[in-house]
Amino acid sequence: MERGTVRRGWAAARDLSALAIAIAVALSAVGAAAGTAVASSASFAWSAPRLVDPAVRFAHPAVLSGLSCPSTKLCVGVGTSGSIETSVDPVAPGDWNGATVDPGSDLESVSCPTTSFCAAVADSGDLLTSTNPTGGSAAWSTISKLLTNPQTGIGGISCPTVSLCVAVNGGSDILTSTDPTGGPTAWATRTIAGFHQFDGVSCPTVSLCVVVDFDGQIVTSLDPTGGASAWTDVSPSFGGSALFSVSCQSVSLCVATDDAGEVLVSENPAGGADTWNAVKVDGTNTIIAVSCAANGPCVAGDTNGGLIASTDPSGGAKAWTVDNAVDPSGFDSVGCQSATLCVAGDAQGSVAVSTAPAASDPAWMLSPQLGAGTARHVGLNGISCPKISFCIAADGAGDTVSTAHPGGPAAAWELTAVNPGWSISAISCPSSSFCAAIGGDFVGTTANPAGGLWSLANLELTSLDNNGDIALDSLTAIGCASRALCVATRYSDGADNLEVSGDPVEGAATWQPEALGQFDYDFFQAVSCPTASVCVAADAQGGTVAVSTDGAKRWRFTYVEAKSAMNGSLTPDVNDVSCPTSRFCAGVDNVGNVITTRDPSGAAKAWHRARPDGGHSLSAISCASASFCAVLEARGYVLVSSRPTGGAGYWQRAKVGKDVTGLSCPSARLCVISTDTGAVIVGKARG
Repeated sequence: MERGTVRRGWAAARDLSALAIAIAVALSAVGAAAGTAVASSASFAWSAPRLVDPAVRFAHPAVLSGLSCPSTKLCVGVGTSGSIETSVDPVAPGDWNGATVDPGSDLESVSCPTTSFCAAVADSGDLLTSTNPTGGSAAWSTISKLLTNPQTGIGGISCPTVSLCVAVNGGSDILTSTDPTGGPTAWATRTIAGFHQFDGVSCPTVSLCVVVDFDGQIVTSLDPTGGASAWTDVSPSFGGSALFSVSCQSVSLCVATDDAGEVLVSENPAGGADTWNAVKVDGTNTIIAVSCAANGPCVAGDTNGGLIASTDPSGGAKAWTVDNAVDPSGFDSVGCQSATLCVAGDAQGSVAVSTAPAASDPAWMLSPQLGAGTARHVGLNGISCPKISFCIAADGAGDTVSTAHPGGPAAAWELTAVNPGWSISAISCPSSSFCAAIGGDFVGTTANPAGGLWSLANLELTSLDNNGDIALDSLTAIGCASRALCVATRYSDGADNLEVSGDPVEGAATWQPEALGQFDYDFFQAVSCPTASVCVAADAQGGTVAVSTDGAKRWRFTYVEAKSAMNGSLTPDVNDVSCPTSRFCAGVDNVGNVITTRDPSGAAKAWHRARPDGGHSLSAISCASASFCAVLEARGYVLVSSRPTGGAGYWQRAKVGKDVTGLSCPSARLCVISTDTGAVIVGKARG
């Protein structure tokens, strides 16, 4: 073959290659101008929804107002809607079984002197007994309307043995029986002189019973079946606070609780008013329930979610320890069997259990919600994936689900109870060793998100509404740069619209409110803090973001919407923001714009808008870097781009289904979407 032929052939190929490149460039430009996806756009494959959250919410949650644990192998709780909840393994928070035994009534109290006998009472005046408490509804027999006047209900019952039960109503009546299962005629009623609203009773033996009432009075008897004259008023002179419960460890120790943060303690309960001493142990909180194990500690629960314990109840205030952040929903009941088992029922239908309730770290564990009736899967409200080998999502039942294999099967996700019964609205994990979650006015933090314990802090957020009435505020979103800085958005009737903490693991006292912008106008619904030096909050009104470059101490508003779009209440809402680094942020709004910047602290001109999906509202965005972002569209579409600053033509759209609530993309090759049905949808880059 001649050399010249070879040269001419190479030259011809070169010329053809140049022509092909020119044509490709021209076609690419046409495609971009037409708004079609170009070669540089990300290409993803999306899975079908995978149900990863088994948590359910009940139509009728079992809020337990009474608990009794006759052994370490049996606890029995009673509560709303006639519910009985039992566990033969109480130290396992999820091992509870429910039954409805008295429909139409709320059960108020239960007492089980042995594992083979329990008695419960209801607000309707009903009495229920069982010799097989775990046997379901058929194993409980009901004496309807034991009281001749059931309007006051029966509020408490105590059975020191199977042959003696003592119950009290909401008035001045005390009911006793030496044959509790013997029917209405086996019960005697005596009316105690004076005005009373009895609501608690404890009988450690057949020769001592102590009753407390809502007016701060205490009556005792050394012969409970002996008639009205056998009962003596021993109300202390310092009384006045409402008493809610009483528990007697023995004839030489009883503890009552009140609505002023006090426990009333006596080592000689029937010895007269002077034998009772009030001890301030819990601030001004209402201590609603107490239980003293026969050979163990006394544990009390308050309505703000604290549990107070002592192994020396008569030792003064210093002998009591308070765990303030066990469950912000508050407690209604406590049952302690021994030093190695105490159970507390909360106001949302869950129980907390500890095997060391009086220890310096009692490690209370919270159960899923208990209940009966129709149950439905709860939704996932948000998700955070700090790396490709860890994702965690938060649900509407107060739980998280996490996995080390986001692309794996549903079984790879593990459920952890954080604050059962309360909805977690958002979660932020700057790393796999620290997460913070918010819901209502509580903040939860953990250094071990993969199934570890969470610490809860109740910020007790309130403001004054337009009528001057106290309104409850709530946290709506959270962004953490590290465990040394978290910023939460606050929905308020007042001026405060952010909460900031420089040490969120240390509890409520570390959180400080901030008021940005115009009162009653600017409020935020998303925040992203890639580092301690940059935080960006998305303003739900006004077409702005607020930016801080000094650890969330000072903020500056920047308009990110077009000036032509500024139109009072019709100005676009910035729905979400994601800042993977301090040099890149992207946001989305409710009119279909993706808004990006390579200078978050710059002026308005540093922010650029593109509309890749028409005018449809975009609800969430997650950016793994400046070269990859994914966006959720409210109708159930996801848009991805490997050039998010490139304009509308650099986005690909895919239908993933309705009910999407959030997404997180730890890399350009993996995104995980949360849904309102408890499922996740996993996206992986093709190729």
